[in-house]
Amino acid sequence: MQRKQREKLIELDTIFEELRKDARAVAEDLAVGIDATKTVGIFSILIGVLAAVMIYPTTRIEPWGTWIGLIFAAFAGGMIVLGAFTLRSYKALQRKYSKLLKLKASLR
Repeated sequence: MQRKQREKLIELDTIFEELRKDARAVAEDLAVGIDATKTVGIFSILIGVLAAVMIYPTTRIEPWGTWIGLIFAAFAGGMIVLGAFTLRSYKALQRKYSKLLKLKASLR
């Protein structure tokens, strides 16, 4: 059992050594990923709102207008929910890595 733990510690030490070498790049990549999460959330909500606005004109198309309207409504709702969950993930990531992001910002 102790040998397995020693091997895991050696493996973790190797990982931390690599992170130490590339710390600035890792922090930059993390910040870009967090910002991208926010952007995807906002765009998803905007696309959902646009689809919701398109529901009324599509219901006027005969004979399939009602079905097309329902499809747009489902799409709009799905995009808005996706955007909300993505923004929630963004907030969680921002809170979790706030110290690292502040440190990265101060190094500029």
